[in-house]
Amino acid sequence: MQSQELESAMRQLRAEYQRGLPEQVEEMARVWRALVTKQWSAVEFRGFIRSAHQLAGSGATYGMIEVSQAARTLQSYAKKLDATVRPTPEQCANLEGLLAQLRKAVKVQSKNPSG
Repeated sequence: MQSQELESAMRQLRAEYQRGLPEQVEEMARVWRALVTKQWSAVEFRGFIRSAHQLAGSGATYGMIEVSQAARTLQSYAKKLDATVRPTPEQCANLEGLLAQLRKAVKVQSKNPSG
């Protein structure tokens, strides 16, 4: 593949990834809402953390540093919590704030698609 073709393919992949970001974050938010409004599940919470981890890595891969950093911060905080017990109200508020920061990073990124 020539350089221009490779660059074009990467731009297309990045644009496709970027289009899917809002839905990925909203899915994380849905999982979180279900966790705090229904019965707590350590398995689901670990999945939530895994989603943040994947978003942090893929964001970095596609050059979306703000998204990657926000997801990494969310992941780091969540990993410090005991997955087997429902977080305290303060911890829940902190996680919700970190989710809000992730949403904001995605919104900013969508207005600045070049990175």
